[in-house]
Amino acid sequence: MRKLILTPQKDFSAALPTGALAAVQDSPAAAYAALPPNQPAQVDVRWVCSPGEYTYLRAFHRLVGGGSLPFLIDLVLDGGDLMEYRARFVPGSLRLDRAEGNLRSCRASLEVALADPSTVGPDADAALVASYGAA
Repeated sequence: MRKLILTPQKDFSAALPTGALAAVQDSPAAAYAALPPNQPAQVDVRWVCSPGEYTYLRAFHRLVGGGSLPFLIDLVLDGGDLMEYRARFVPGSLRLDRAEGNLRSCRASLEVALADPSTVGPDADAALVASYGAA
């Protein structure tokens, strides 16, 4: 599986459960908490990159079929830690927002799930706490 090496800006929106956008309008916390672990989520991401990096991003987008093929990407989501996710571009979502001098600002929507689900959950949390010598 290919890996996109450009990590988006850290200030993108939090993950929303795929297909649950209408359900979370009234009670986002309740709807999110009810999801099973590693439920796919949709995130909006933004890159600010050089013209060469933008060319790479467009070429990568074409290689993964504009969203039909999964790929790996490192993201910082709700937990605040950089983690590897399996992702797909939402078709038609990659857009160039601004081209100014040597900077390109673009955005896309991705459907993501953790590449290694064993890195989260009660067992992973217990192992992490135990590694610090806590009971």
